[in-house]
Amino acid sequence: MSEPRSWGTTVLGWFVVRDGEPQEKPTPLPEVPADQPPPETTAAPAPNFFQTPPPAAPDGQVDFAGVFAAAGIEGNEQDRVKRASDLLARRRCRSASRSSRPR
Repeated sequence: MSEPRSWGTTVLGWFVVRDGEPQEKPTPLPEVPADQPPPETTAAPAPNFFQTPPPAAPDGQVDFAGVFAAAGIEGNEQDRVKRASDLLARRRCRSASRSSRPR
């Protein structure tokens, strides 16, 4: 009777083939005729989050309030995003000023 296999032996068996051990045969891939075209695949349509078209971003300046409004995000949710953004900006300013201090 063979000894029980530990997880280490199992993992080692994934990479090392030992002489005298039975080897599992790989599952063969299904045969596809060479003259058969590949199956038709279509991508899922992109989700549309906007209820109205979002505002343009001239020179890369995004009107986030307008984008949120176009997506149907209400004012109280916009305020939460604004507060989080302000907190992150303050945190970046503090960490930047700490790193510029002489030690």
